[in-house]
Amino acid sequence: MDVKTYRVKANALVWIAAVFFTVSCTTPKVHILDRPAARKGGATASQVHARLSRESASYLRERGLRNAFRVDPKTVIFELREALPTTLASGDRLALARLCSEQGDRLASSDPEEAIGYHLAAAELSFERAAGGAKAGMGDYPYTVAYNHCAGQVAELLFNLEGNWAQQREFKGPWSSYLVRGRREVNGFIDPHYFDSLVPSEYVELKNFDVDRIVVPGIGGAMVGYREGTEARRAKNPFLSSVGMTVPVNATLDFRSGGRIVDVGLADSTLRQRINLNGRSLPLASDLTAPLAVQISHDPDRRSGWKGMTHPDAYLDRAGLFLLEPYRSDQIPVVLVHGLMSNPQVWLKAVNQLRADPVLRHRYQLIVYRYPTGFPILFNAAALRQRLQEFQAHFDPQHRNPDMNRMLLVGHSMGGILSNAQVRGSGDAQVKNFFDRPIDELEGLDADHRATIRRLLLYQANPYITRAILVGAPLRGSHLANSAESIAHTLIRFPSKLVTQSPLPEVEGMTELGRWAVTHRPDGVWALKEDSPILMGILENPARDGVTLHSIVSRYDPQDSLEESSDTVVPYVSAHLDEAVSEKVIQTKHGDMCDDPEAIAEIRRILYLHAGLGVPR
Repeated sequence: MDVKTYRVKANALVWIAAVFFTVSCTTPKVHILDRPAARKGGATASQVHARLSRESASYLRERGLRNAFRVDPKTVIFELREALPTTLASGDRLALARLCSEQGDRLASSDPEEAIGYHLAAAELSFERAAGGAKAGMGDYPYTVAYNHCAGQVAELLFNLEGNWAQQREFKGPWSSYLVRGRREVNGFIDPHYFDSLVPSEYVELKNFDVDRIVVPGIGGAMVGYREGTEARRAKNPFLSSVGMTVPVNATLDFRSGGRIVDVGLADSTLRQRINLNGRSLPLASDLTAPLAVQISHDPDRRSGWKGMTHPDAYLDRAGLFLLEPYRSDQIPVVLVHGLMSNPQVWLKAVNQLRADPVLRHRYQLIVYRYPTGFPILFNAAALRQRLQEFQAHFDPQHRNPDMNRMLLVGHSMGGILSNAQVRGSGDAQVKNFFDRPIDELEGLDADHRATIRRLLLYQANPYITRAILVGAPLRGSHLANSAESIAHTLIRFPSKLVTQSPLPEVEGMTELGRWAVTHRPDGVWALKEDSPILMGILENPARDGVTLHSIVSRYDPQDSLEESSDTVVPYVSAHLDEAVSEKVIQTKHGDMCDDPEAIAEIRRILYLHAGLGVPR
């Protein structure tokens, strides 16, 4: 091996290792705490629950009640309320609300029903000032914090109690009783038992999480609802991921009949931004990032991108098209497709930012496509084609939903190639790559072989996709794949019969490429070589009428001319697409394109355009 060849192969190996290192080392970690993250400080959980907050301790000390509270907190709380005037002064009202809330926290595990009573009392004391602060968007912040905490605690404790959510139940507070009932599943409210766990967002701590935490101020307890991806549920809904689904929700307490009747509402924060409480229209608080983090924490495989490339056959049970939230018929589906040696987590920052926009949150349904990237590109493109057809048939079999008929794809790197292959028909380009005659004239192939060849090489453009955004897509390949091919072929292992049902025999009528494919087992990297006939075959036919294409490319070194630049992996000349109606040039590395603020802003702009929403603010 000469020096030049050695360096090329060494660079290719370094590239593969660098991508894997980046994916594996940037995985965020999520901790579900037993007390709010903001209050954790340096104390242990037992210390926090055993002691009062600094504000409550100071209040009791000033009144000489600190020791009495340690001995009998219930009596002190009751007597404080009895001793104070009917209309509590501001400081007294907030202090008493805090004491009730903290007592509820202490009782949560030992006596949840009594804990609910204390939290209801604290929320009632806080509500008027909390509502005023939430409505104005400022002021009375301590009351809003107290009310929101109690709302989340009541919802979680009710969720964990046996019984029907909507059933009216009585809970005794420190000085009065409350009749509590859950709001029914209507107008953006959700039955909490749709979920398997319900956690207040303030208890979710994020570590190594390189995204902005999107928190919307307002009234109510921001929470995370988690629904497991059980086999029984996935049998009914094949678009539920095995790692489950998380939804940002909001818990509110609406006091009626002088405070004696309390309606507990659990609103879907992706659908509702406001709520009417006691005759007031108020903005709802939400934490849109915590649910994404919790879902990631349920994924046991931190190296799925690497395994999906090197052992794609072992990854098939995790592949599919998956909803990030419950399906909604009035939203346009947006399918996010990751690239080589990657997984849907590459879209984390983009999903987080797009969800932060209430306009897009209301108008679009975000979906991810997860696939084993070690399989050949035509195989994965066919699998995506099939999944999209199944999605349409499952949710809109009669094709009557106009939103389902204007689907949008966003594909990064190899995912851009797969997306591009969905909006173009094959013609006979791919067949000619492997055979010198029509498939029906080939002898020595059984019916299964012919069906497989047609599925992989003959296809029509998806009529329901009307727009695609290609992000750093190597549409004409990459020189790195040329040098990495032999290394990749050694690393990538899978039985050929998984792609062709059974081993494909060498028959008369095969081209040189066709004979090579039979004896060498093509993989995901093989077709990424520069000017690959597979990629050229995809580009040979134009996008179908009615499809709009957009391109996002990167020029990593601004000193390079655009035509001679690359994103360190994909040359500009490979990613450029004459058919694209827009081309956004950014400056970042190939692997960082999905995280880049300019790229996300461009995707957001195009989503506004696609939905006829004008220009985003």
